[in-house]
Amino acid sequence: MAVVRLVSDFRAVDAQPPAAHAGILSRTFCAWMPAMDTKHQLSLLTVVEGEREEEPPRQRNARRSAATDFHPCTDAQYQLFSTFLGAAPEELSNVLQLYDSIPKFSVSARRQALMRNAKGGLEPFDHSFVHHEIVNGVRESRTCRIQLHPAMVKRDAGWIHVFPSVDEELVSEVLLKFFSDANHGEHSSEKRESTVYFTLRGVARELQARGKTRSLVQIRQSIEILAQTHMRLFVGDLKKPVYDANLLADVARVEARQVEVDPDATWAVRLPVLVSEAVNQLRYRQINFVKLLELSSPLARWLYRRLSVSYFNASLAHPYSIRFAAVQRDSALLDHSRFSSNRSLLEKALDELVHARMLLSWHIIETMKEGRRFVDLRYSLQAHPDFVAEMKAANARSRGVCLHAVPPAPRG
Repeated sequence: MAVVRLVSDFRAVDAQPPAAHAGILSRTFCAWMPAMDTKHQLSLLTVVEGEREEEPPRQRNARRSAATDFHPCTDAQYQLFSTFLGAAPEELSNVLQLYDSIPKFSVSARRQALMRNAKGGLEPFDHSFVHHEIVNGVRESRTCRIQLHPAMVKRDAGWIHVFPSVDEELVSEVLLKFFSDANHGEHSSEKRESTVYFTLRGVARELQARGKTRSLVQIRQSIEILAQTHMRLFVGDLKKPVYDANLLADVARVEARQVEVDPDATWAVRLPVLVSEAVNQLRYRQINFVKLLELSSPLARWLYRRLSVSYFNASLAHPYSIRFAAVQRDSALLDHSRFSSNRSLLEKALDELVHARMLLSWHIIETMKEGRRFVDLRYSLQAHPDFVAEMKAANARSRGVCLHAVPPAPRG
């Protein structure tokens, strides 16, 4: 099958969708991962003639405990998206190269309190960042701008404006994990539509298992905030946004009074078209979902996603270099007024990655000052052998995805 060239054409969001309707995954990816041992080969979730092979009962029961099972979708690109390479595929998910680089969950509760006007309202959040993407092994960068319009939610004191923050990030990550399992989602490459099915109890169990316990009411409120938050994304010099819609669409939800009574009711949510485009255009990478959610700080999770997308040549011989200013600009999470406070946050996040065995070590290799004042720092990050193994598996999976992908049809 033809190899798809991954072209970073953000204008494709408003163009005709690719017709992706051919090709079934080969029985395993052993052909493109010959060095993989038998244990890893047998653990890979494979697709044969549009159906999933039977899983061992223990793995199947563990997977089904998180959400309700649905009939698997036979869309070829979606099957690639939901097939992982690793010893424990049920722990893996996807990081989307564009969508997950957007700092849509960066406005913390502390920051929102400072942004409120005299009437307690919030103006739209506007922030510029640089999106980095690996295309055919070459790093490409584009300047982007996000404009977030807050959701309106009801609290004890009345209706207030709220931006999505940590809770919404965690819930969104769980929904993407469920969508990455073909038994819990539907995708149409032709229509560019992606839907995830779940239950509130399923989301709550997944969060609790990762040490991020949230109540059913909190989860439901996070879904409502995501559904009401409007995002506009501008890329480069384009005057019109390439995305102009809410973070979630077409939410089929139960009434508030039913949350405690029926937490197993099925919810259906249509995901943003940017997610659908990532599936269609193969703009995603494999990531360890369990490790991601077990990280405690939003900045540590942002760094893990960034490394999973960018540090594809991770090895003991190739450290990763990153600047403080780049982290501050692209994550929008270093929002304190003092440089020292932001530096402390970043270095604590790096320490957390060391503790989580993602980094072996880190150190500062360059300092930039204006007079006696620090203005920037350059860090060198040394990958842990565990992370190196993760990236090798992710690289092999990406090669297999390209080999089995359906080439995009010419756009009209």
